Amino acid sequence: MLGIYCSSKLGLSLDFLRENSSNGFDFFSLRSSEFTVGVVFPHDKQSYAHSELEEDWLLMDGFAFDVHRKRLTARELLILVRENGVKYLHQLNGEFFVSLRIKGRLFFINDFMGQRQHCVLNDEDDFAIAPSPGLVLELAKREKKINHNALFVFLITRKFRYKRETIWEGCLAIEPSTEMEVSSEKVILSRYWRYEHASSKSRLNIGSLVDLYKESVNSRILESNISLTLTGGLDSRSMIGAVSPNKLPMLKGVTMGIHGCDEIRFASEVAGKLGLSYHPFHLSPEQAFETESLEYLRHEDIDLLIQGLWSPFTKALKDSSYLLHGLDLDVTLGGIYLNEDLMKVNSQGEFKNFLMVENLRLPQARLENLIKDDSAFELDIETYFNELIDGTVEGDYAESYDKMIMSQSMNRVILQRYRGIRQQQETLSPMYDRHLMEYILSLDLRDRASYKVFFPFINKLCPDLCEVPYQRTGLPPKIPFQFWKDAQRLDGQREELYRQIALKSKGRNYLEYKKYYTNVDEWMRFNKKWMAATSDLLQSDKSIIRETLINPKEVDRLINEHQRHERSNLGILHTLMSAEIFLRISESQELINHE
Repeated sequence: MLGIYCSSKLGLSLDFLRENSSNGFDFFSLRSSEFTVGVVFPHDKQSYAHSELEEDWLLMDGFAFDVHRKRLTARELLILVRENGVKYLHQLNGEFFVSLRIKGRLFFINDFMGQRQHCVLNDEDDFAIAPSPGLVLELAKREKKINHNALFVFLITRKFRYKRETIWEGCLAIEPSTEMEVSSEKVILSRYWRYEHASSKSRLNIGSLVDLYKESVNSRILESNISLTLTGGLDSRSMIGAVSPNKLPMLKGVTMGIHGCDEIRFASEVAGKLGLSYHPFHLSPEQAFETESLEYLRHEDIDLLIQGLWSPFTKALKDSSYLLHGLDLDVTLGGIYLNEDLMKVNSQGEFKNFLMVENLRLPQARLENLIKDDSAFELDIETYFNELIDGTVEGDYAESYDKMIMSQSMNRVILQRYRGIRQQQETLSPMYDRHLMEYILSLDLRDRASYKVFFPFINKLCPDLCEVPYQRTGLPPKIPFQFWKDAQRLDGQREELYRQIALKSKGRNYLEYKKYYTNVDEWMRFNKKWMAATSDLLQSDKSIIRETLINPKEVDRLINEHQRHERSNLGILHTLMSAEIFLRISESQELINHE
């Protein structure tokens, strides 16, 4: 996997890095009197990965740009740090994780949004860093033991994590904007930037915003033969719409999805309007249980097993220079989660209730019935949400929630997904360009809510592409955003209609719902492999979670409701299945019965 590796075990085998430098990756390592540090990087990018000047050296994972968006080599960056001090790294743009030895002192510093996610083990006996928590434990030669607080929060919430803790005991996620100075005696940790809204608001200028966004996109198109993720949504459409015409030939659009899904159908239409080289990658439901897909979870943090499908997709892109992706501009600029109910919150009690309604996997009472009273969980739902709110909620509840999503959800879901992709393929995103993010944070939050800014932005940026329907609503984005919510509701009713048809006919009449790139909801009801996996993970005598943490009758009821088409219990069942895989990894069991 691409990234920085560090261990205080001086006997760190170079074979460990070699094993993680497949698929066209190379590695380089250095040893000091106290640590071994290495970097895995794309094979033709040595000048960006490491540099040495006299006694000083720098190892870098990722892409670092100066304030003018010029990409810096490792040597250029090392010279600038020698001239200006370590704090020069604090002002950089891009996505990177840097290991730096300067004047005899060892530092680790990441970018302001933490896009190059790394994890750390730090206790009295050892210190280790790697791009994923599982690899940290391998470096430290530790067993994988489940962190039950992290597992509990994963089970009950959709996108949150428990503090900095990962699924593996003793291994922490390194927060964005972190500087660590490390010695054999101590680790000095500080944050140099925090997600804050500007005290004085900028006057919205759509033209300036479009120009700023175009600069962020085009500055990241650095060479030819780049793959660009193209979906049926608006984020990737914005990204490709921002590309200068002279740079379009450097790109090829790639989409993954099941046959006939709206993702591929709309992405193909977008590519056709631009004359972009386009390559769909068709997934099958069974690929989620291939060995390579499941092995993804051995090294990863709390995640859904469906994310393993990125492995066969990104492996197919191994000949590309890197993958340019545009995930979640609808979160940062579109304010998709800043809904009307949030804007009505006026007290801390109302805010807590909003948090729970929006983020629990099931209603609180059903979740409490699902979890065994004598389980190993120390946390309960009320305690977790009280801890989440304590010290983080200010008078403006909408701004508090915005910070919470950006620090919790983005870190737990989106940036973690990028890390998973980098097992196979180098990635780069313009979505968290520093200049762009600072401008977004200077806007009135209520203008960002519910696509109020995003609608005029995308229609000015790429009006031709706004003629193509958007997969979430089925409407072309040129239709005013006031109608988008109703369109989503109507499409949800269509999915429910399909379920009712299946229910009344006892499954004989099956109308496949192909809105998104996967369809786990229906796979759990109709696909034999998924149904067998559900049984193996949650109902067999091998099921650890059934034996130790959840009530068998409750999980059986959830499965029966889902498979009889009575209601969709996709979210909680998929989460329980994923949690079971992590439990089996911790006990070194076979992840799933492949028969």
